[in-house]
Amino acid sequence: LGITYERLSENNPGLILCTAQAYGSETAFRDYPAYDDIVQAASGAAKLTELIDGEPRYAPYVIADKVVGLYIVIAVLAAAMEKNQTGLGQEVDVPMVDAMIGFNLVEHFGGHTFAPAEGNFGWARVLTPERVPHQTADGWICIMPYSAKNWNDFFTVAGRGDLVNNPRYASVNDRHTHMGELLSAIREAVPCRTTQEWLTLCEAHGIPASDLLDLAHAHENPYVLDQELITKREHPTEGEYYATRTPFAMSRTPISFSRHAPLLGEDTFTILEDLGYSADRIHALADTSVVRATSPQGTSS
Repeated sequence: LGITYERLSENNPGLILCTAQAYGSETAFRDYPAYDDIVQAASGAAKLTELIDGEPRYAPYVIADKVVGLYIVIAVLAAAMEKNQTGLGQEVDVPMVDAMIGFNLVEHFGGHTFAPAEGNFGWARVLTPERVPHQTADGWICIMPYSAKNWNDFFTVAGRGDLVNNPRYASVNDRHTHMGELLSAIREAVPCRTTQEWLTLCEAHGIPASDLLDLAHAHENPYVLDQELITKREHPTEGEYYATRTPFAMSRTPISFSRHAPLLGEDTFTILEDLGYSADRIHALADTSVVRATSPQGTSS
């Protein structure tokens, strides 16, 4: 259609236009189709698990879509801040594969940051096969000692005096190198107590620990309820539904519920009228299926 940033910016020099397709918009890959699994594969995310258990796999959630969405917000806000200084907009390109490659390499570049490499690729602490939740007497738990004191306190509570102040695990680098051994020690120790008993002991000694949230029942979780992270609402046409709130708080401009998700075409009239289109023109566009619109009187086109 020829609707390029160059043409649009001629009419509005302050325009910020963000594009976010799979690959860079100026590359030969620009038109390749891609969904979240494709981006996980092309960015190296899927292959990282191969370093753990020999098989690549996808994350069990659409991580690329959501992470890149955050990058989009950061990029557009940066352009908006620059516009505040100059009055000029700009074109912002956030290729999903590029964003996820950068995201994945933050911790895993490791020794390969240097040329030539001065160590291994990948952060050993998170790539060990033993990095899994541990089974207690009645369920599952994550216990994550981090400091030397955390580990010594855990081994003391667990009755593993042979590992307290063990020089093999003296420094944080030593512990990361031998993380598999340390996590195996946790796995062997935790079945003797219940999840709650371990949580109580860990809290008493300042050892990071958590039970495992079942997301299917998150709306029943005490913390979730206390934070009002999930609330029940009544949609005017769709009935009752659960919704998650924006997960941060702002002191001067608190975030509150403003509206339900719009139906398809619900806002078309408002948006096009704000852009200067007449009601007759909007109806004409809707009648020819250029847009989907629900008129102010509630009828659909």
